[in-house]
Amino acid sequence: MSKPNKEDYDERFHMYVDLTNTEDMFEALEASSEELLTSMAVVPVEKEDYRYEAEKWSIKEVIGHIISAENWFCINASRIIKMHKPDYEYLPPARYDMLEVAKSKSLANILDDFKSNRKATIDFFEGIDPTILDVSESVKDRKFTIRAIAFILSGHCQHHLNVIQERYLASSN
Repeated sequence: MSKPNKEDYDERFHMYVDLTNTEDMFEALEASSEELLTSMAVVPVEKEDYRYEAEKWSIKEVIGHIISAENWFCINASRIIKMHKPDYEYLPPARYDMLEVAKSKSLANILDDFKSNRKATIDFFEGIDPTILDVSESVKDRKFTIRAIAFILSGHCQHHLNVIQERYLASSN
């Protein structure tokens, strides 16, 4: 399976898909997950709530945002599937908004949530009929294919990991 064409998804998400380094959506999801988990494993406890500017999210909240965005995209992928396969029964499990929950959890707990969430996401995409991966629909006035959503999720994770590494964990902080 190859990367989606740029016409397959809204241009606001091109930067995310461009960050993926593989043509396989499952490899992309696995690679971004492994990189995030490996990088976050060495974050010192005193950095978990660090914000590089007062109005910016903490590291924990950034990871919470990644989880919440992944949930939103999977729910919408499920809606796209349902439009083309009315007998399709699977909806991703309902998950809570991690952005708010992240404030009261440790980074280790949030990373456990991320790991579980990403496994559920991969399981979800593995269960999709390959013949509809390139069906295109609009979600909130933004065009997507299911294949594009998988790559967007991977690149979105990578984007935020890059921000964490540059703005939260750089040696000058």
